[in-house]
Amino acid sequence: MSRLTFKRIALGLVGVLGLGVLSSGPVNAAPIASSDTLTVSASTLAVGVGETGSVTISTSFIGGAALSASNGESLVVNIQNQSAPTAATTATKHALYITDSSNLTISVNAADGSNGQSPLGSAGADGFGDGTPVFQRDFGPRGTVGGSAPLAYNAVLKSGMNPNGPVAGNASFAWRFIAPDAAGTYVYRVYLTAGTNTSYSPVSTPLTITVTVTANTSTVASATYSTAWINQPAAFTGSTGYAKDASARDYKSLEADSALVVSAGTAASPAIAGVMHFVVENASDTKVATISNTDVTAGTLSNMRVKDSVTVVISGPGLLAGASQYSNTLGTRAKQVLVNWNESVVVYSDGTAGTGTITTYIGASVSTNGMLAQRLRP
Repeated sequence: MSRLTFKRIALGLVGVLGLGVLSSGPVNAAPIASSDTLTVSASTLAVGVGETGSVTISTSFIGGAALSASNGESLVVNIQNQSAPTAATTATKHALYITDSSNLTISVNAADGSNGQSPLGSAGADGFGDGTPVFQRDFGPRGTVGGSAPLAYNAVLKSGMNPNGPVAGNASFAWRFIAPDAAGTYVYRVYLTAGTNTSYSPVSTPLTITVTVTANTSTVASATYSTAWINQPAAFTGSTGYAKDASARDYKSLEADSALVVSAGTAASPAIAGVMHFVVENASDTKVATISNTDVTAGTLSNMRVKDSVTVVISGPGLLAGASQYSNTLGTRAKQVLVNWNESVVVYSDGTAGTGTITTYIGASVSTNGMLAQRLRP
C-alpha cells in the first residue's frame, strides 16, 4: 500500500511539473531561422535639388508566431544615412511608405518616436510609439494631416513587422528621398534587425542606396530665353513713369516688337524717354521654376519663379536709372545700372541727339554669355 501511495504522489508531481513547463515563458516571436530576404529595386538614384526620388524595398520572412502587445515586433527594416554633403540640412527629408504586404502587421516610426505606432500598440519600448497601427504621412497637399511626418534625411527610418501567425509574410515599401536642399552624394544603408523581445540574426545582406543630387537648373536664368522690353512711360500705370510691379503678369501687352523714337530733351533737364522691364526665364523657356527660389534682393519672399539680377548698359545718348520694386524710388542716373528681376529701369534723354544702344545682361556683370535678346514697342 505504501508503494501504491508513493507512485500516486510521484505521478501527481509529474503532472504538476508538466503543466508548469507548458505554461512558462513568452511566445517565441523570432522568425524561422535563415528565412529573411531583403532587396532593393535600385542601388543608385539621381535627382535634382528640390526634387523627389523613390526606391522600392522588399522583404520577406517566415514568422514564428503572432505577437502580443507586450512582445514588440518580429523583424525591423532600417534605413540609415551613412554620409551626406556638408551643406545638407534637416530640411531634406526621407520617408518609408508601405505599398504592399501579406500576413504582416506593419508600422513606421515618427520623428520623435511618440507619434509613430507599434503594430500592436506596445508603448515606447520598441521605439515605435504607443497606440494603434499608423503609417507615415505622405508629403504634399494630400498629406498635411494624420500619420507621422517624414523624417530628416539623417534620422533612422524603421518599420516594424509582426506576423499574423507562424506563416510566411512579405512586404514592400516605397522609400522616398524628398526635396534635398544641397547637391552632392547621399549614401544610405538598408538592413534588417531583430524586433523587440526577439532573438534572431538576419541572414540577408545589408544593402546600399547611393543618391546623387544635382543642382536644379530650373531656377537658373538663361540669357537665351530671357528678354528685356522698353516702352513709352505712358504705357505703364501710374504717374511716376515707372512700373511699381514689373512681375510681367500685368505687362504681357507690352511685350511686342516695335521701335521707340523720342525727343532728345536738354542736358540740364533730362526727361523720361522710356521704361524697361524684364522677363527672366530658364533654359526650358519658362519663368516658372520647379522649386521655391529666393529673390536676389533681400526682404522678399521665396516662390516658384526664375530669378536673377539684371545689368543694363546704354551707349551713345541717354542715361538709365533703376526703379526700386520695394521703395518706389528712382536710383541715380548713370550709363550702367543693376536691378532685380522684378524691377524696372527708366531711360532718360540727356540732350544729345542720336541713337542710344541699350544692352541687357543676366547677372551682376557684363559678359557676352549673359546678353539678353532685346525687343521694342512704342
